Amino acid sequence: ACSDHSDCEENERCSYNPLKSRYECACNPGFNIVDGRCVVSDCSTNPSQCHVNAQCITVNDEGYKCVCMSGFQGDGINQCVEDHIGCNVLNNCGSNAACGYNQTSSSYSCVCLP
Repeated sequence: ACSDHSDCEENERCSYNPLKSRYECACNPGFNIVDGRCVVSDCSTNPSQCHVNAQCITVNDEGYKCVCMSGFQGDGINQCVEDHIGCNVLNNCGSNAACGYNQTSSSYSCVCLP
């Protein structure tokens, strides 16, 4: 139980728990309870924070990080868009097409010849 924030540990705040009809210390937003302490929430404790096209991986001693899967690029949390390799690199247009730059999609794609 607590009466104000000073009664709580670091990364906690005193808030009302209606299920227990009392005030108690709870983790601040962005933190999860691990071994009785509030630690920064990461994808190891909350995998759903990663984008649907990303996975949670261990990054050296930094903890865990959402990283876009192969073939996608972005921040791993809010965005993972398909990584298109254009015909300017692949040189894969058919004999009746030419590789052209599409300003709308900011990428190269095959365009049928007239």
